[in-house]
Parts: sequence; structure tokens; C-alpha cells
Amino acid sequence: MSRKMLILSPLTFICRKAKKINFLPNKFGSYLIISLLCSCSGDEATVPAYLSIPEIQLITDPSQGSDSEKIEYAFAFVNGNFIGGYELPAKFPVLASEPADIIIEPGVKANGLSETPDRYPFYKRFETNLNFAPEQTLSIIPTTSYKDNVMFAINEDFESAGHLFSDDLDGDLDTKIELEGDGGFEGKAAKIVLEGSNNRVLIGTDFDRATLSELPANGTPVWLEINYKTDVQIIFGLTGVESSGQSENFPEFGVNPKSEWNKIYFDLTNIVNLPDFVGFQLFFGADLAGEDRAEIFLDNIKLLYFQN
Repeated sequence: MSRKMLILSPLTFICRKAKKINFLPNKFGSYLIISLLCSCSGDEATVPAYLSIPEIQLITDPSQGSDSEKIEYAFAFVNGNFIGGYELPAKFPVLASEPADIIIEPGVKANGLSETPDRYPFYKRFETNLNFAPEQTLSIIPTTSYKDNVMFAINEDFESAGHLFSDDLDGDLDTKIELEGDGGFEGKAAKIVLEGSNNRVLIGTDFDRATLSELPANGTPVWLEINYKTDVQIIFGLTGVESSGQSENFPEFGVNPKSEWNKIYFDLTNIVNLPDFVGFQLFFGADLAGEDRAEIFLDNIKLLYFQN
């Protein structure tokens, strides 16, 4: 079944000769392209072909960690022309009756919000050439990988006791991270249990081992990827550290309870671009919020940026 197109939606009346193209703003701040293609001779409408994309797969090498992804959108180009952003799985018309160059760019929900679908800047585009015929549906499963100049400021898989999230910020040693193999996402995972008087947790990265001073403050993207499942809401954020040693917390992002493993992408670019900070600490926190007991699982935490 065809899915609703999200970013640019060509509403096309298909005949043989282009008559008029109108550009109208839509709620995503982009443009709704309405192409009125009419025939001067009254010939029958051109019949489109269709392209089906059930999913987009991520391929990683061992240095990049998990191949976990939550790619939910495909941004499609045909012969260099952007025809739309589609929610996956997708099936959409293509006006081509001969070999056509296809580009698919993977998209995600920025900060977990369906209102902000975005091309993920760190995934490569998929390119291919396809032979289309009217009424024919071609199906492809594009693959992507991290771009060659992507750097991992953090790439924590919690497979060893020397993980990076070792700064106990809440003063309660009983709410520390335990490495859990049973029920982990891939291998081991970080597990935190909240119960009784141990009703809150606040943990950060070891600043002595990772000052995150390499994060760019020039407007280039900085994103955080996390796999999680949790009984309670979790807040994620950055602490900016000034050269004087003073710091400021930015608890910007949260996830709601999930009984199954989920993946989320947070855009941290605006925080990292704030002035005066010479380093950062990544942290997360949660509390019982009226529950008797809660378990939190985290895995495959990646903090990404581009090498200059």
C-alpha cells in the first residue's frame, strides 16, 4: 500500500507536455510541488511506473559498532530531481520509461518526533540505475553506511566493565550501572534498577577519559544515537564545562517508557555550538515517578560528528 508522502509531495496530473509548475509552502517549511502536466493534443495520460522500498538497511564495520538503526523515511531523487520524502515502507510513482538514476537518502525522526523527519547527515546515500516500464513496480532494499569522515566521540556498547558511563552524579552507589547479558539488545547492555529509597539515578561520562573537547562548534552536525528500553522516562543531556571549571547543564531530551527495545536519534548541534565551553559531559537521569520498581536498559550509545 502506498504511504503518505511527508516532505515534498508532487501532485501530478500526467500528460505529455509540461504546462505549469506551482510551488506552495507546506507545514514542514518546505514546498509542496504541484506539477500540472497537460497535453496540447489531448492524448491519453502517461502511465507511471512505481518504486517500492520496504526498508533501508545499515551496514557497519567493527570499528563503528552496532548496525542497529531506525531508518523510517526515504528521500527519493530520480535523474537528479527530488520527488519526495516517504515514510517506510513506501511505494511511489516514477515518471520514467527508460533507465533512470535513483538516489535514496535515509531519514530519521529527529529527537524522536514525527513532526521533524530529517535526512540523517551521517548515513550515505544509496545510488542505483533502474529500468522502469509503465505500470511496472520495481522493489529495492537500499543499503547505507556511515560516511567516511564520520567520527565517534563516544561509541559505547557496554561489553566490558571499563565502560565510559562511570561518573556517579547522584551520590547513590546502589543505582550504578550493571552489565546485563540476559535481556540485552546485543550482547551485554547497561542496566539500572530503581527501587525503594534508591528511587533516582543520575550518571555521566567520565570527564577525565572523554572531555568531548573535539566536538565542533562551527555549526556542523553533532548527533546522539541510543538503543533503550525502560519502565520510566529517561532524560538525556549535556553538561557544558568552561575553562574556569564552571559548568552548565542542558537536560534537553527525553524518552518515554518502552517495554521493547527502541532506537532514537538526538540532534545536539545547537547545544555544542553554545559559546564559552571547552568540553562536555554526556549524562542521563531518571526517577521512579510513583512506581514501586523500574528497570532501565541502555546500549549502543554513539555520539557522532564530522572530521574537519
